[in-house]
Amino acid sequence: MTASTGEVAQRSRRLVAIQTGIGLIVALGFGFYDDPHAAISAFLGAFGSMISTLILGSGVEKASEEAVENPGKSMGMLYLGAVKRFLFVIVFFIAGIKLAELDPLALAVGFALAQLSFVFGIKERAKN
Repeated sequence: MTASTGEVAQRSRRLVAIQTGIGLIVALGFGFYDDPHAAISAFLGAFGSMISTLILGSGVEKASEEAVENPGKSMGMLYLGAVKRFLFVIVFFIAGIKLAELDPLALAVGFALAQLSFVFGIKERAKN
């Protein structure tokens, strides 16, 4: 059974809300133990994760709509979405570290911990 378009959008919004909370907690931690620059870097890492989630949600939503008429094209759209997310993350980290001079550790930790929301989301969905 596939998720409806509305369910996909709702899950994406919920994941972004969780990632925002995680990002704020990580940023506060870095701000408390390190400095404001690290805190900003950590939150921006989480923000990158949020953007990645929105890209994923948008791609799944479009693929779900296409699956009704053309399942093969739908699968291709999912693969293309994965490539888009991968490229976004690479460009995001390069721009964050090289251009914006963000703290690499804080940026990576903020991103990684916000990505854990997927683990929680998958675990919750498996219970249902």
